[in-house]
Parts: sequence; C-alpha cells; structure tokens
Amino acid sequence: MFREDKTTQMAASFLKLSKGCLPYLKLIKLLYLADRKMLITRGRPISYDRWVSMNNGPVLSNTYHLIKGNDPASLWSEHIQTINRSVVLQSDPGTGDLSRAEGKIIADIFTQYGSLNWQELVRLTHELPEWQNPHGSTIEIPYQTVMRGAGFTEQEIEDTMDDIGADVALKRVLALV
Repeated sequence: MFREDKTTQMAASFLKLSKGCLPYLKLIKLLYLADRKMLITRGRPISYDRWVSMNNGPVLSNTYHLIKGNDPASLWSEHIQTINRSVVLQSDPGTGDLSRAEGKIIADIFTQYGSLNWQELVRLTHELPEWQNPHGSTIEIPYQTVMRGAGFTEQEIEDTMDDIGADVALKRVLALV
C-alpha cells in the first residue's frame, strides 16, 4: 500500500538537504536507496512503493509517476513540483509521518550519496544485485529479491514479508475507519 504521505516527506527531506532542488534522476535514486536501506535494516520500506528496474536503474514506480507530474491533485504536487528535469520543494510537508529511524536513514543516505551526481548514482544502482536491464521496459523488483541479495535467509524473508503484509492489512483497515 503506497504511502504517498511518507514518500512526499522523504523526498522533501532530501530536497531540504539539497537547498530545495535536485535533478529528478538523483532524487529518484536517493529515494530508492533510502527505501532499500530501511527494508534491509528495519524489515520495512518507507514508501511501500512498487520497485522496478528501468534503464537508469531501480525506481520507486508510483513515485516516478508523481515526479513526472502524472497526478496534479496529489499530496506530492501540493509540496513538490517538477520543473524541466529538476524537482523543486514548493512548501514543507513536515516529517510527522516519518519515524526517527526513517529520518536517520534519509540523513545517512544523503551523507553517503548526496555528493554524487545523477550519472554516478545511476552507475551505482546498476551495480546492485537486484537490478536487471529491462531494455526499455520495466521489470518488477520484489522485496524478497533485495533481501536475498542482502543475505537474508529464506525464513527471515518469509517472516519479514508476513510482517509487511500485516502492516499493509492494518493500514487498509485503519483507512476505512
């Protein structure tokens, strides 16, 4: 269940660390790396987005569409705009939906990769074990594939996926209330 609220706040956090503007390819790579690190270290992604391999590396699929401006009525569009090939923070959505652990991962990813340009981030993400060249299309990247590449056992993967499934089910129930 895609969390546009948390994804918007994660993107805004990266944009604030970058003085309010980033090339969209750089932002999409930083977002993927943060989501991936959260899954590997805490057993949950931040965004709950669908991950896919594209020509320029792994991408958060729904987030990519928001960056491309495909939903002008979205929460994302209230705070973040894409102008040419740059993503610009228009207003601060805050960080109230992000946990401290998520905020720390965002800061750590920016510290580790924020000085790289988008081309260097594309090369880096092409080296991740889960990326496959889609040759102009997209290939889904299941969370399990990332966990296997990070050395999780099959039991750990199964337990993590059960926990993620329970989280998603609870969020759906709470959304109905």
